[in-house]
Amino acid sequence: MEEKKISCVTPTKNDILCGRGNTCYEHIGNQRFRVIIAVHLPKYTDPKTTRQQKTLLIQKMVEEMYLDGSRFLRENAGGWCVLSRVEAQAKVGHALRDSAAEMRRCLNPKDQKGGVLPGCLSVSGSLKFIDVEPIRAGTISTSSTNILQLDQSENI
Repeated sequence: MEEKKISCVTPTKNDILCGRGNTCYEHIGNQRFRVIIAVHLPKYTDPKTTRQQKTLLIQKMVEEMYLDGSRFLRENAGGWCVLSRVEAQAKVGHALRDSAAEMRRCLNPKDQKGGVLPGCLSVSGSLKFIDVEPIRAGTISTSSTNILQLDQSENI
């Protein structure tokens, strides 16, 4: 039986690090990933979007990230290893579902026990979904045709 070799790589600024903790959360590739998720969230959560369209959206998002030089990496005992395309699509789908659930929590104040949930911003009586942590990058490209300009002094 042939043993499967796992090749490890050094993460770059474009890579998405899969895991928990500040190392992954604060990595510039993960910050960019959260922006990409936020950009595509309205289409994903649109009631008119079918399951098949959601699957195609996830596949398209992963393809765009790969074309921009991103890789999905998981830390193993030997270092950072590249996830397969199927695993990457699962990560994107999970991130979209988590963000959609967070958005619903923000928009449903009856679930709150008073005050505003973390990640939600109350503006003139309405709730808006925001990322709790500010993004400290200059320009974050979500694709060659869709660029988000972020002022370093401005919190999202």
